[in-house]
Amino acid sequence: MLTINPVKTNNNINFQGKTRIRAIKYIPNITCACCGKKLILPDNLAKAWKSISKPISFIMKKGLLDKWTKRSDSIATVLNKFVQTEPEKPLEKILDNQENYHEFKNALLDYVKSRHPDSDADTNDEYVNRVLDSIRKNSREILKGASPVMKRLAVFKKNLHGLKRDIFEQFQIYAEKYPRKTLSEIVNMDEIYKFHSAKNFLQRAETRERLDYHFGNIKKMIVKQKPELADFADDLKEKALKIYAAEADPKIKFHKMKELYMEALESNNLAKLKFKVADELKLVPESFNTVDSFFTYAKNHNWTDYTIISSILTPHTSSYEHIIPRSENGEDKYSNGLVLCSTCNSTRKSMPYEEFLKYHPEMIYNTQRQMDMISKYILSGKLPEVFNFYPIKTAKTLYDYTNGLMNIDVSSYCKKALSHSENRIKEKTQAISRKKDERDKTIMKKIKLQQEIRNVDESISRLNKQVSKLREREQVEKSLHNNLLNYLKTKEKKK
Repeated sequence: MLTINPVKTNNNINFQGKTRIRAIKYIPNITCACCGKKLILPDNLAKAWKSISKPISFIMKKGLLDKWTKRSDSIATVLNKFVQTEPEKPLEKILDNQENYHEFKNALLDYVKSRHPDSDADTNDEYVNRVLDSIRKNSREILKGASPVMKRLAVFKKNLHGLKRDIFEQFQIYAEKYPRKTLSEIVNMDEIYKFHSAKNFLQRAETRERLDYHFGNIKKMIVKQKPELADFADDLKEKALKIYAAEADPKIKFHKMKELYMEALESNNLAKLKFKVADELKLVPESFNTVDSFFTYAKNHNWTDYTIISSILTPHTSSYEHIIPRSENGEDKYSNGLVLCSTCNSTRKSMPYEEFLKYHPEMIYNTQRQMDMISKYILSGKLPEVFNFYPIKTAKTLYDYTNGLMNIDVSSYCKKALSHSENRIKEKTQAISRKKDERDKTIMKKIKLQQEIRNVDESISRLNKQVSKLREREQVEKSLHNNLLNYLKTKEKKK
């Protein structure tokens, strides 16, 4: 059941510059609708990049942006200007200034228009954002020393789980030992590479032995019941190993291997072995991936600092999931979206929920939990008004798309929203009444003013007439005065 509790947070969501339909993935402490884990917010990760990135002067000197400066004179001009004016700031912080940001975007737009002269404005904006993201990634390839980087990123440790948390902790250990070296330099150190490479070899060998052991036990169970199925059991093992290698998601991997064996046992009248085989499959190691395999792979593939950090943090970052995939003409609107971690999002891809829920039945509970959290923010007025219908419409989308498998309960939200709506209607009605009274008073004031203006106009008209009459009299008096003077002057001359 959906329960609504007061929102106990001082975090205000700023939607400036964000796509409105994706606003939900910026909610503080949002949890994945699939695995239920707390997610890293993109905004918080962006702030971290600003604080651990190298200055623009260093980035340009190392040639990390050469591929862009060589392609476009306008991009090169703006970047060189940044080097001259703010050499000690990373590109991320320089672009916090709106004037710098717009100047850089215009330079990117010039570059895009030169490459795609026939594209429309929307397409140009999309290209510009892609180029901007690429330049940002290039500027992060070399970060500050391991010590400040790991201290700044320590805030995200609580959001990491399993292997990613183990890798993060290993880097924290190395950061204390080699504080001035960058993460990529640490990974490329001979002693570290040899240490992890040797351990990785042994652990992979151990994993292979464990796989052989557990699949061998299953074969023994089958052969003990029906010796003639020995070759069949070997074929099943090969198919299971292919599933093991192909599937990254441990739950999907386990369920597919289980389905493979369950169907085989059923078709060969060995249903009584189902529980034993399922228990044996639960003991199969999740994957070959370990902390040591991560360090070995990063060294062999020349990973940069940015790639190392991204590979650890990105899987636990919030992302917008389309319930009905775009490949099935799913619309890009708020009622067709949930918040998933990047791992669950990439795992699901375009898999229908009816199939996906077989492997992740916990998603029903976790989606309800996420809807509860989003509902709190809607009711507290922390989300745009367009989201007032989000729980209702999204619950309907989930119900229709999954043929009733995901029946999210939003009745409590509706009751709370109805109560809020009634209060808002009262407030609006009272506000309208107040405004109408204010309007009526203003109209009456205007009428009075208009009457006063008419009275003033009449007074002015009356005074104008009086002035005109007085002027006429003045002219008559002046004429008389002049005539009298002339007469007297004439008389004097005659004398």
